[in-house]
Amino acid sequence: DIILSDMEPIERPWGAPGPYRFVTLLKDRALNGSNEIVPLKLMVDGVGRVFDRGISFGSHAEWAFVYEIPQETYRSFSGYIGLQSEYIEQGQVKIRIINDGEIAFEGDFDQDNPAGQVLIPNPGGRFELIGSSPEEARMKTVITWGKPKLIRE
Repeated sequence: DIILSDMEPIERPWGAPGPYRFVTLLKDRALNGSNEIVPLKLMVDGVGRVFDRGISFGSHAEWAFVYEIPQETYRSFSGYIGLQSEYIEQGQVKIRIINDGEIAFEGDFDQDNPAGQVLIPNPGGRFELIGSSPEEARMKTVITWGKPKLIRE
């Protein structure tokens, strides 16, 4: 098994509004509005969950993180994705995960639906996390990917 934060994306945005202006993404931690390092935290089904592994990043108008995953190597991909807890009230993002050209997950996250679980069978090939935020929410949107894990067969 491998945690996605141990891999480098082959494509990613550079810079982002707000606290991620100079960092783009952080592995295994997040930034709050005061640029302080905080744990990765998502509100999933009304319960705050803290993750020791994962990725956090600020939102652009449109952005993509792309990974190249070896074909027929992993049985599934699992994780949690949504708005970092400190940004739930004003954050807003639309997310799609595309696995080898096929939409494998779609979700809209805001204060009413701040995060969700992702489970994708047979990840392989071009694995894309794509998202967008409306202009009024960009400075206030931080996305967290909690425990994004590729699970071997």
